Formats: sequence, structure tokens, C-alpha cells
Amino acid sequence: MNLTPPVASSSKTPTSEERKARMREYSRKRQANKSDAEKEADKLRSQRQRLKMTPEQQKAEKRRLHLRNESQKLQRMKLPPPSKYVARNPDNRPDEHYLGTKSFKCVHCGALHFNGEKTFKGHVSHCCENGSVTLRQLNDYPLELRELATQSTENGKNFMRNVRNFNSAFGFASFGHQPVKLRGGPPTFVIHGQVYHRTTTSIKPSDNFDNKETEPSYAQLYFLDPEYANNMRSQNTHNEGCRKEVFDIIEKVLRRNPFAEAFKMMKDLMDINQNTIEMWIIKDRQHDPRRYNLPVANEVAAVFVSKDGEPGFKRDMAVYDKGTGQLQNIDIFSPNCDPMTYPIMFPFGDAGWQPGIKKADETRKVVNISMLEFYSYRMQERESFNPILHLGKLTQMYIVDAFLKVEGGRLVWNKTNQKKLRVDMYSGLMDYVHNQAEIKDLKPGRIVILPSSFTGSKRALTQNYQDAMVIVGKYGKPDLFITFTCNPTWKEIRDELKHKETAIDRPDLVGTVFHLKLKEFINDLVSNKGGVFGKVKAFIYTIEFQKRGLPHCHMLVILDDEDKFREAADVDNAVSAEIPDPVADPVLFQIITSCMMHGPCGELKKDAPCMEENKGHISCIKKFLKEFCDETNINIIGG
Repeated sequence: MNLTPPVASSSKTPTSEERKARMREYSRKRQANKSDAEKEADKLRSQRQRLKMTPEQQKAEKRRLHLRNESQKLQRMKLPPPSKYVARNPDNRPDEHYLGTKSFKCVHCGALHFNGEKTFKGHVSHCCENGSVTLRQLNDYPLELRELATQSTENGKNFMRNVRNFNSAFGFASFGHQPVKLRGGPPTFVIHGQVYHRTTTSIKPSDNFDNKETEPSYAQLYFLDPEYANNMRSQNTHNEGCRKEVFDIIEKVLRRNPFAEAFKMMKDLMDINQNTIEMWIIKDRQHDPRRYNLPVANEVAAVFVSKDGEPGFKRDMAVYDKGTGQLQNIDIFSPNCDPMTYPIMFPFGDAGWQPGIKKADETRKVVNISMLEFYSYRMQERESFNPILHLGKLTQMYIVDAFLKVEGGRLVWNKTNQKKLRVDMYSGLMDYVHNQAEIKDLKPGRIVILPSSFTGSKRALTQNYQDAMVIVGKYGKPDLFITFTCNPTWKEIRDELKHKETAIDRPDLVGTVFHLKLKEFINDLVSNKGGVFGKVKAFIYTIEFQKRGLPHCHMLVILDDEDKFREAADVDNAVSAEIPDPVADPVLFQIITSCMMHGPCGELKKDAPCMEENKGHISCIKKFLKEFCDETNINIIGG
């Protein structure tokens, strides 16, 4: 048989479809006339090619061949072929994604990570920057406090339920903020406005304890007899739910706290000396203050008789033997800010971040450890007990405080480095400011401009919006609006919770798992071989946090022209607004009923978070209950 490709006999040029049909017929005849030896050689060649493939490529090839065979079968049966996209095939039931446990251990700092956190080089860098960030490990957490935090005894439950109250009662400094009250839901630490840390300037409390304004507070309580001070703490109206036995346990532990010892040193010196006594809290923890030959000193403070002025070391704040009792602010860049504000978390006074901490690898361009790198290192989970991560509501408070310090440090850098940012080049903006000042007859002060690279600033938000509009202008209107929400009952989160913790107590764990799940979802969505909805030309997303702390992602997806949703049937293949059959699909039924159901609200529950009063009428702000719809309708106009 002649196996040469067919050639047109007429002078008329064949169309592309005719050429393809002829080539298919030629390939079919050639395959039919192959000998058994040639077929066996082709099979071996195909096997050798598969051996060269990675496991992922082999899996994709197997999937491709399966879809091709299924399509051929259905074509012979004269049935429409199934969609090659997972989300458009109603018969497809993909496996649940699972990250595993935190089994990967950093070789440099010992931090535990999920395998999904590893980079393509097989290591994790955000915990210690590949060993360049090395900090002194925290002192071993006292067994008494660890038992309160982990055991389900009556004292343990009371401690964890009121851990912020206990911390404030024993604090050497206050955490000043404007709280935001949320209606209903799990307990969450939310603040608004400026945050400040303060402590007293006078160690000796007033003799008039009956006056609430002159009652001893914070560090002044360490000047009193321990038993009497504990009675005052427990009788405070803010600590009504706190057990006296827990106060006694904490007080015994904090006797070894260096700040408590410093106040005791000052009291002892005041008893034997009638001169003016001062105590200075040391700012630079990297140098030993005892080299100044002061009368009494430890690693955090120095007490001396004030005769010849101030001491020569760098000091943070002063405490006097008597005075007005006014409060003084603690600098956020002070290493004493954290241990004085969180004595329950740092009972041995472990120093916080301070400028000038050097990295292990000083060959790098940046040789100092930043505040963000410091807190990233401290908040990692390791094999030893880390009180920063396992103190419930106090952990929430500490993480919020740390974030605000990092943000404050960035603002300070932008304020003091305006020349490096070359803000004088923003001629249009400068002209606008001066014109507005001239119109309103005002004298402009010092102008500080935040660059668009500062996340959260108005310029950054405007720039992101403009970028999104350019993407839509180039690739067309979005086809899908997807909300990807964190589920606090994900197996990865439940498996990593310790002791009496809930997901709301571990925002670090929730954020990590959500980030890895979102990354996997995006990989499924924009796969090079066709995502779950089809080929994606562009996508835009933003991550927000609910009022209760759970992150969620809003995403706009622009599909290729061949994969757009043009009819209601296309939408029905990808989107379902029905409650699944609990018998036929129990897994999907459990997911939908536990995660996708709104309410109850309305008449069934008028105090639900979604209920809001409007013109004397209470209704759901989400407009539930909604009318039932029998079929899918495509709104061409929009809105």
C-alpha cells in the first residue's frame, strides 16, 4: 500500500480543514499497517519518555490519556464529552487538600514548619533568615505558670480566662489603648487609635489608699509587703473574677523577676539612707551597668544616691523615691518595654528588641536585626514551650502590640529619611500643599510624605486600584468573583492546637495555614495546563481580616475567551447554590451546612450580629431571607 501523504490532484488549493483530515487519514493508515515489532518499539519509546518525566508530569500525562480515552468512548456513544476542567465537571470529587503536620525543622534555629513553607531550594528563611538572625533563647518558663497555662484545673481555667487581668495586675508598665467593643462572637483583641506604654515616676505610693486616684498601681505595688499588695490586686474592681490562689502563685514566681528585685533594692536603700534615691532603668542591655561601680545594680536597673548628677550609662526612664506620681511613657524602641508590660509572658525579664542588635552574618548589606526579624524569630514554634504562643488572650494582645511597634518603626524611618526617599521630587504634590496653605492663609509645617511602597497608606491603596483598573482595561471584565475564607476547623489547625487552645488563640497558626491553602488554591486556579475553571488570562485579589480575626481573600478572575460563562448551563456546571444530598454526598453536605449557611437571624434570632436597626425596624444587613429561585438567571445589565 502506498503510504505517501495524499496530494491534491486538481489545481485548487485545499483548505486547512481538508489538509488536517487528509493527514489524520494518512496517520490512521500508517498505524494500521505497522508490524508488531514497530508497535512494540513505539511502546518502549513511550515508556522511556515517561521515565524521564517528574512524578507531577507523569500524573498529568496519565490524566490526559484518561480524559482522551473517556472522550473517545463517549463519542462512540454519541454523548457530549466531559469538561477537562475540574470545576465544570459535576461528577468530579477531588480529594481534600492536606498540608500535613509541622514536621520540617529549620537546621539553623530549630523552628518547626509545614513542608509547604519550604522554598524551591528546600529550606525556610522567614524564621531566622537562613541563620543570620540568632537571638538568646528565652529563659525556661516557670513550671508553676506552665501548669496554669496547660492544665485544666480550676486555677488553670481561671488563669487562662483572666490572663490579661493577671498580667495587668502584676505589670510594671501599662498598655494604654482605646478598645473596640464588638457585639457577640468569640473574644478578640481589637484596638483603635494610638497605643502607648507608661509606668510611674514615683516608687513610693501615697499614704492615702482610700482615694482611688492615689491608690498604688503597677510598679508601686512591688514597694509594699507582698501579701498586702496581693490583697490590693485581688480587691481591685477590674479583677473581680480572678482567684486569690492564682495571685499568690504568680507573686511567688515574680519574686525572681529582675525588675521586682530592682524595686526591692530601691526600698532597701531608702530604709538605710535619708538622701534622695533614684533608680534608672537601663536602656542598653548589651552592656553591663555594674561596671560603673554603682551602689546597687543588676542587669536591668541601677539604684544610687543622687549627689553628682545622672549616671553615665544609657538610661531608659527614671524612678524617684517620691514625687507627683505622674506617668511617663516608655519608648517602643526600649528593650524594657516588653518585659515591663508582659511580666506573665517574660517572668525573668527577657529583653525585647533594641536598635543595634547584630546579625550573625555581618557580610550582608544590612548588619542589624530589624524589629520585624526579631519578632518573627520570637514567634516561631519550637520543641520547647514558647509562652508567647500559648497564653491565649495575652498572646493576641502581644501580637497586636508587636505589629504596631513594627508599623511605628517604619513610620519613624520614613519620617527621618525623607531625603533618601527624594520627596522633593514630588513637585506636583508640593505645589498642591503650598497652594492649599496659601488659600487657607496657613503656614505649612514640616511635610512628611509616605511613599506608595508603605503598605496601607492612601497612596499604596490608590496605586493598587489604578493597577487593577489597567489589568481590567487590557484583559476585559472579570468573569468570576471568588471569596476564599479561612476555616478554623481545618485539620491542619486542629492538629497543631495544644492544651486548651482554640483557633482564635493562635493567629500565627491560622495565618500560616491560610497562606499555604491560598497559595495551593491559586496554583489550581491558574495552572498552565488549564485551571479548574479554564484558562485564566488574569486575576486580582486582596486579603482582608474579619472583625473576629479570620483572614479571607476576595479574588476577581478573567477567563480566556474560549472558557467564559456564556449561558446559564455553563454557570450551573461550575456553581451550585443547593444543599447537597446528605446520603449521596455526606462530606459536601457537612461542609456546606457548617460553613456556607447564614444565620439564624431575623425573627428566629434578633440579637444576631447581622441584625441592624434602620428607621425603627430591625432587619438583616445581608438581606436574608432571600426569595427562592428555580433556575439560574444571567444578569446581562449587572448590579
